[in-house]
Amino acid sequence: MALFGGHTTHMMKKHLEIADNRPLADFLPTVTITAKNLSTEITNFNVTREDMQGEDPITIEHVQNNQDIRDLLLKRGIRPEPLPRKKIS
Repeated sequence: MALFGGHTTHMMKKHLEIADNRPLADFLPTVTITAKNLSTEITNFNVTREDMQGEDPITIEHVQNNQDIRDLLLKRGIRPEPLPRKKIS
């Protein structure tokens, strides 16, 4: 939700007209996939570096990283939620 400005995966699938049984990531533009991957990698790095234990601190870390990545995208004029879906052949 942090990366998509409060929109859940279900909301994004509905917006992009993606079937519930298909992964959202299959239809996201490359910039969004890269943003999600970068956020995950930052989380993984910080979890190891800070020896984080438990779901709560790791979730807080991941949400903050997604928000930080979103802020960077917005600063560069990119809003993830209205981007068109990738065409699947």
